[in-house]
Amino acid sequence: MIEKKIVVLLPKYIGDSIMATPALRLIEKAYPHASISVICRQINKEIFDRTQYHAITDPRCLDKKKGTFQLINMLRRGKFVTSQKVCGRKDATMPRQ
Repeated sequence: MIEKKIVVLLPKYIGDSIMATPALRLIEKAYPHASISVICRQINKEIFDRTQYHAITDPRCLDKKKGTFQLINMLRRGKFVTSQKVCGRKDATMPRQ
């Protein structure tokens, strides 16, 4: 059986990212055999490193222009079968330097 890989783009704020954990649990329940990766800011990565999810630092936080291309390449190499974007506020998933 081929492992399904799911990627979730989390909001940039810590509280919004933590509040996204019920959504992650629902995804995990719907796809029990899938590998779930979360893309988040470095400070949020430290929180999600302590969970069963594979945390990836969003490269757009370091350099918005180059980071966008790095993110696209990362998603292509990861061969994810689906993706989800979890939003908190209107601007919560936009990178900030």
